[in-house]
Amino acid sequence: MDEHVYVVGIIPFFAALVLGPLTGWLLHPRIGLERAVGVASLIIGLTGSVVGIAITVDRVEQLRGMVKAEGHFQKYVKEVSRDSEGNVTHNYAPQVLYKAADGVERVVSGLGGSQSKLSPGEAVPVFYDPDEPERAVVADFQNMWGLVLAFAMFGGAPTIFGIRVLVLAARQEREQDSSSEMT
Repeated sequence: MDEHVYVVGIIPFFAALVLGPLTGWLLHPRIGLERAVGVASLIIGLTGSVVGIAITVDRVEQLRGMVKAEGHFQKYVKEVSRDSEGNVTHNYAPQVLYKAADGVERVVSGLGGSQSKLSPGEAVPVFYDPDEPERAVVADFQNMWGLVLAFAMFGGAPTIFGIRVLVLAARQEREQDSSSEMT
């Protein structure tokens, strides 16, 4: 997957995680707490959904021109990362050796949880771009579709929640209006 999709997609999503609640907080005196929560959820959910769609389109386009090759698991490589608070996380990424049509052997790294039970030398399917053979992806669900699934959840759940909250708030308002008309 191209790095620009991460940057172009993930930055707006994280911005929505801040702007959604901020917007809800600013609007709640005017529209009420329930509706403000619904609006905040929709901002987060719809942004996540758009990012998910963009990542899906990018992945489909990327896979469209790729060819399959048989790779072989080599080893796990320890990756170390730090979060904003300085906490260190260790992850073990599988490295897979594959040979493209040009005869050159290359290595692609997968995501940490994928290929977790392999021994060195075991076959692992790989997709690579014949025009740029170094652009490759381990052909398992986590590496190919994991991010798409994550954003389907990050976008879908808050969107459904936001719609549900707004519908319930509107229904409650209608019931209050009709009961006040009766009196």
